[in-house]
Amino acid sequence: MRRNKKTVAAAVLSIGFLTSGSAVAQSGSYMPDRAQLERNKAAVMKLFEYDDSLDIEGMRRMQREDYVQHVISTPDRREPLLTMLTTMAKEFAAKGQRLPSHEIVRVLAEGDHVWAYMLLKIPDGTTRVRVCMFRIQDGQIAEHWEVGEAVNERRQNRNDHFAVGRGRQDFTRQPQQVTKILTPQQLEANKNVVRQFYHAKAARDMTALRKIMPEDFIQHDATIEDGREALLAGLDRARAETRLPDGPDELIRMMAEGDYVWVFLRRGGGKAAQFDQFRIENGQLVEHWGLNQDVPERSPANPNDFFGQGRGLAADFTR
Repeated sequence: MRRNKKTVAAAVLSIGFLTSGSAVAQSGSYMPDRAQLERNKAAVMKLFEYDDSLDIEGMRRMQREDYVQHVISTPDRREPLLTMLTTMAKEFAAKGQRLPSHEIVRVLAEGDHVWAYMLLKIPDGTTRVRVCMFRIQDGQIAEHWEVGEAVNERRQNRNDHFAVGRGRQDFTRQPQQVTKILTPQQLEANKNVVRQFYHAKAARDMTALRKIMPEDFIQHDATIEDGREALLAGLDRARAETRLPDGPDELIRMMAEGDYVWVFLRRGGGKAAQFDQFRIENGQLVEHWGLNQDVPERSPANPNDFFGQGRGLAADFTR
């Protein structure tokens, strides 16, 4: 059984958060404050508890008033967001339905960022998969990005969409939080393996890709068959068939914790977003989960760049 979420999240009520400017990069000899990172994760998990129960006052306490929103369909700042959620709840109630509910699969933290991989259960019976990326500042959630798509039930492999491991695993019996602790040097080495993957992918260097991926590579992306060779063949097909302009993916942000490296990418000059999760063992990529989402030129709900950090269209990709 998965551990009690409320026990984990309760820590946020009595202990402070990691604030902006506190070692946002895992590098050099700096060792992150593990307890603080876990409290940051608990903060995000608590936010989703408040969201699912429509506890508006709880959400108000957790979010800064000048909360920066990058999600396409969601308004900027805290109060317009809470107003939208209240309106949505009334509309769903009129239909005899509850708001969509979240179930967190995995959550990672590094510096002042917490990213959560989850499924979203829609009242009509459909399920979406999404990753929510948050930045913490001065004890509150300050900024939010998101990539999501519908769960594809027509799978090209037999692996679970969410769980770790080959075959039909049950993610609800797996830990939500990473327990393996690596040094900053080890985390940076894992990030470098992922960077090598994208460089080799852009160069179509199949020899380099084979060096950093074992033959029994585990694939959770529903559109690709299992195994390394299927992925390499899929990369060639995707490049040939894509409607996006040719060119390398832009790495916007990268997070590493334990054996995981998660990557937020910009594709096609900003026309699409991609989110990749990798699990790494012995310097090789052994497992992958992926999400893709089309991105409009401008958000209809807020004035902020989908990928950049900060308010407006400055598209700050420096963090």
